[in-house]
Amino acid sequence: MMSNQSRFPGPFLDTYGIGFSLYQMSRNNWKQRTIAGVSWNGQEGKAYFFNPDGIALPLLPSVAKLPNVLREHRTRMQPACVVGSGVFAMPNSSLEALSSSELSQWVTYWFVEDHAVYANCPDTWSAHVELQVTGERKAAEHNYPNVRRINLPTVQTPSPSGQSLQQDTTYVGLAQWVRENTEECRRILQAQYERECAEDQRIADWLRGCTA
Repeated sequence: MMSNQSRFPGPFLDTYGIGFSLYQMSRNNWKQRTIAGVSWNGQEGKAYFFNPDGIALPLLPSVAKLPNVLREHRTRMQPACVVGSGVFAMPNSSLEALSSSELSQWVTYWFVEDHAVYANCPDTWSAHVELQVTGERKAAEHNYPNVRRINLPTVQTPSPSGQSLQQDTTYVGLAQWVRENTEECRRILQAQYERECAEDQRIADWLRGCTA
């Protein structure tokens, strides 16, 4: 049972410091760490938060601050309903033992639409990668002249009059420079994707009670 036992800033306390958070359009949202909704008993100050897969999360609610989140972020609600499975969910025996009046004290709120996208999805991550690579390409093209001037001297070439002229070598190797930077960007992002997906899977297994 997730009940309010402590004072803390914010509408909920991430008791294990996992990084659970509400869905944000401006960032990468990893599915198992996204708070998709909460089953809330406002009379007793008790709550069961859950992720998009309906797995309960180990979060403590703030009785004073959570109601504001419910008003601002809910996409739908269902009275007399408790959602959640896994280690931190309400036990089935407790749920089945609730009387009609006791169940009526619970309301479930959803914060995320069913069609929401998550960074775990290969297509979603691919779109993110292309956006980042485009930015890296522009930055590499912009920075390249200064990088070349710092690392390479100008070349002295003879003029038809016999005088020596300075030839600007700034853009020699531009294509290679951009290619190397964008390829490195892709490698870093691929490593991040693999790392985050593995972490999300470990969290899902833990929440489900699969410790083997």
